[in-house]
Amino acid sequence: MFDHNLGLLTRPWSISTLVTWALLAALFAYRFYEKPWLLRVASGMIVPLLLASLFLGYLGELRGYYEVYVPVLALIAYSVCVLMGYQQIETIAPINASSVKRIRATTDANR
Repeated sequence: MFDHNLGLLTRPWSISTLVTWALLAALFAYRFYEKPWLLRVASGMIVPLLLASLFLGYLGELRGYYEVYVPVLALIAYSVCVLMGYQQIETIAPINASSVKRIRATTDANR
């Protein structure tokens, strides 16, 4: 499997593919530490998935990355919203915000 993945990574990429991946990576990384904590942590699963796919699977098999589609796309969408000029982007975490130190509960007085 590693031979297949090595061939996939070393063969020449088209300009459109290269630009697309570069744009997605730039939007993903844009102001990364200003983005919601829960999305940043959830997107961290991409590293072990890519490493596992490199040696144990096929990098091009998209179903191996189902766990990270939502957080990665949400981080990219967050960047697009910031670049489009949305000033107030509210995020809602599906957990009790007071139980996690990094997420602060917002009240009407804090806004």
